[in-house]
Amino acid sequence: METERKKPSKWLIAVLAIASAVIAASVVTLIRSGDGSAAAPARDETPDLSANPVDPDRTDPNPSGPEWTTAEFQSLALPVSKTGGPFDLSDGRARGFAHTELGAVAAAIHLPARVSGPAGPNIFEPSIAEQTTGPYKTDLAITQARIYESERLQYGVPYGDPTPMSATVEAYKIDRYRPAAAKITLLMRGQGVVISSPVSLAWEGDEWKLIAPAAGSFSEGTENPDPSAFVMFEKVN
Repeated sequence: METERKKPSKWLIAVLAIASAVIAASVVTLIRSGDGSAAAPARDETPDLSANPVDPDRTDPNPSGPEWTTAEFQSLALPVSKTGGPFDLSDGRARGFAHTELGAVAAAIHLPARVSGPAGPNIFEPSIAEQTTGPYKTDLAITQARIYESERLQYGVPYGDPTPMSATVEAYKIDRYRPAAAKITLLMRGQGVVISSPVSLAWEGDEWKLIAPAAGSFSEGTENPDPSAFVMFEKVN
C-alpha cells in the first residue's frame, strides 16, 4: 500500500504516549489529543551516530535480560530502557535519561506522554515547564490545557484527573543523533490506524528535553509507513 501523509486530528505520540514497548508482546503508547495543526520542523542536525557519549552515573551498571522493561504510567505500560532510562519515575514524572541514543529514544516515548493534555495538569504543567524547550513552549502549554479541558468535559472527569489514553508504540527509528540534539520517529498503532510520528529533542543541562512542536500540537504523521525501516522493541518477558 502506498504511504500516505496524514495529520491526524486526535493523536499525540507517546509517548507519547509515550512516552518503547517491545517486539510483538510489549506495549507503549500513543495518546489521543491535539488538533490538525502542523508540527514544528526538527532541528537540522546532521546524523552522527558515532558520537555517543555515555555518562556512567546515569546508566544501569548491571543491565541484564532484555534492554526494555515496562513501567506503569496511569493506564499505560510504557517501556523503560535499562541503560537509557528514565531512571526517575517519581510523582508520575519521567526524568533521568542517559546521554545516549537509547536515552533519546526513551525520552521520545516518555516526554510526549507527560506533556500531553490527557496526562492531567498535575503532570503536563510541570513537565512542559521543566522538560520542554523551543519557541513554541508557551503554545504547547496553552494547547494542551485546552485539550485537557475539552476531553475532561467529554469524559466527565473531575478537574486534575487524567483522561483516557490508548494505543501502542511498536518500533522506533533514529533519524538523527548528536550529543546536542536528536530526532526519533516512533511507529504507533491505535484505533485501527498505524502511523509514524517524529519527536525532536535537545540536550540541555543534563537532560533530554522535548522541542515543543509548532502551535503546541503533536499532529505530524505518516499513515501506513514501511515497518522495515524501524527497529522493533525487544520482547519483554
